[in-house]
Amino acid sequence: YVAEPLNFGLLPQWATPHDSLPVKKSSGTGASYSKEVQAHQSKLFNCKKETLAQTKTVWVQPRAHSRCVVPITGYFEWLTAKKGEKTPYYVHLEQLLLFLAGLYSHNRNYNDTSLVGDGTAYFSSFSIATGPAEGSGSNNMTWLHSRKPIFLAPFSPEWERWLDPQQDWDTSVLECLNCDTNPVYDELKWHVVHGSVGNPKNNSAEVIKEVKATQLFITLFFYPRKRPAEEEPNKQAKKDDIKTENTVKKMDRVTEIKREQASVE
Repeated sequence: YVAEPLNFGLLPQWATPHDSLPVKKSSGTGASYSKEVQAHQSKLFNCKKETLAQTKTVWVQPRAHSRCVVPITGYFEWLTAKKGEKTPYYVHLEQLLLFLAGLYSHNRNYNDTSLVGDGTAYFSSFSIATGPAEGSGSNNMTWLHSRKPIFLAPFSPEWERWLDPQQDWDTSVLECLNCDTNPVYDELKWHVVHGSVGNPKNNSAEVIKEVKATQLFITLFFYPRKRPAEEEPNKQAKKDDIKTENTVKKMDRVTEIKREQASVE
């Protein structure tokens, strides 16, 4: 196995620079980060199992021989109540790591940019596989969200087939992404955490601590909220005026694990 740090959000292997961004090493001109790269990554940080099954998809190349697992201690998901109120949950195992099924990419087309460090051969990135939240028994996560990440049990037959670099893509590989009777879901634990987890600046161990119902009410009561710049008296917000916000907290760099042949770089 090979462990490698990667950027969250896939930059396809075939993607090439079309604008003057980011900074070119040769000339030193351009902005420090490419909006072009960010546009790719913002669309490709998740890959749906249903899309992986299609013949014409951006995932055709990485699904063939660029499959990996991503180790995590847990993940956050927001439960949305009927009234629109959101409660953040932390989903995890008691002590062990979880391994997400993922796909990775090594893009060499940005090597002359500041995105690729000196001595680095390519821009490394990844995406995680997701499936419908429906499932049997503990695999049913519909109470929390309509989608769920797909886990692989270490050294299981699914793990071995998914990471086998000599295994071509076929239905047997797709079936490794078990959303219905996956034993990993039997071991999952979860608890409510504080709403401040939605702020990317909060990156301490405090954000994964359990918050009791009473404590949650008290902390949310005193938690600062943004007030509208101008508010007309006795005017209620219309339904159409309420905006939803992305609750996925994006990671910058994560270590992923893949298995490669000895002859492969």
